Amino acid sequence: MVEFDRQRAARIVGETIESIDAMLEHHQSDGTYTSPEEMLKAHVELKDDYGTMVALKEHLEQDCE
Repeated sequence: MVEFDRQRAARIVGETIESIDAMLEHHQSDGTYTSPEEMLKAHVELKDDYGTMVALKEHLEQDCE
């Protein structure tokens, strides 16, 4: 298994979660999408990323205990 600073990783993942959360709030008003379908696809991708990062952070935090 690869060794790394799990507390640092949990902090970095937490900051990424906050960034994704902010993107979820603001990307729908972004004028760069060419269609509603394109915007929805991006939204689903961000939601999936968010869920994965939350699960990863929980896993890292459990390893720190």
